[in-house]
Amino acid sequence: MKRIGIYVLALVLTIGMSCGTDDPEVPETSTLFMFKVDYTGNAFEGGVTFTLQKLPLPLVSELPLEVDKDEATTDTDGAVAIIYEGSSNILFNAALTNLGNAAIVVPSFIDPGNFLVAAESVDLPAGIDIESIDGDHSQVDFAPIWAAISDLAITDFALEEDTKIGLYLYQPNTDPAFSANWDWIVFLYNQ
Repeated sequence: MKRIGIYVLALVLTIGMSCGTDDPEVPETSTLFMFKVDYTGNAFEGGVTFTLQKLPLPLVSELPLEVDKDEATTDTDGAVAIIYEGSSNILFNAALTNLGNAAIVVPSFIDPGNFLVAAESVDLPAGIDIESIDGDHSQVDFAPIWAAISDLAITDFALEEDTKIGLYLYQPNTDPAFSANWDWIVFLYNQ
């Protein structure tokens, strides 16, 4: 009988030890801030923040974004999607049309009036490279685009030492006659 008691005690202790209170491992995250700026007037039109699963790369040297584009044809509309690399997270999805009608499906940008304005504008860090997304925007004067978001409190919060900045031009139709419908999409990414 004494032997059974020892076995029961050992079993209870084993079960108790295996049911520890270790918290489940929380996955590390990255943050991506997306801002929409009007192409013709450089006015801030909204923004959104994404919390994404951190990529398993030791150091990301470029923005981890993939562009999937189906051009519009004479009889069908097209679409463009910007996807967080290595995942199925569609960060941006919009129409491409022959009529140049802008239709951004994803994301739902937060209205500019809902953003806090900082007491002082944030300077663009010297020597930072602006990565072109789906095209070459290296000759674009980025200063007026940056000015549209530099006085937002969230821009000050988002800008870190190793923040990567990207620039995408959303053109529902590439005809300059429709440029009033074009928007700059600015990405600030923190690995």
